[in-house]
Amino acid sequence: MIASAAATLFAYRRMDIWGGTGEGQTKDSSSLRGQTGRVTERVTPTSGEVKVNEGGFNPYYQARSVDGEIEEGEEVVVVDPGGGNVLTVESFANVRDEIDRELERDREMSEGQSAE
Repeated sequence: MIASAAATLFAYRRMDIWGGTGEGQTKDSSSLRGQTGRVTERVTPTSGEVKVNEGGFNPYYQARSVDGEIEEGEEVVVVDPGGGNVLTVESFANVRDEIDRELERDREMSEGQSAE
C-alpha cells in the first residue's frame, strides 16, 4: 500500500499535475513563439498537425504553414502562436537558409571592406 502511494505521488510530481515547478506546462501561447517541433501530419496553409518539443502537457497542436506544404517528419519553428491551439509554423530548413543568406551577406560586406 505504501509503495503504491509513493509511486502515485512520484507520477503526479513527474507529470507536474499539481502545478509544482511548472516545468511540464506551457505558460501562455506567446511562450510557444520560436519553439521547435516536428510535423506529425502534413502541414499546409489551411491544415496540419505538429508536436512542439516543449509544448506543455499536450504538445500536439493544429498547424498552418506560412507558405507551401511541409511534409510529415520535417522540423518546424513556431512563427505565430495564434492564441488558440492553431499555430503558424515554418520549415526549419527555410529559417536556416535565411540565416545562412544573412551570414553570407555579412561575410561579403566585411571582406569587401577589408579589401579597401
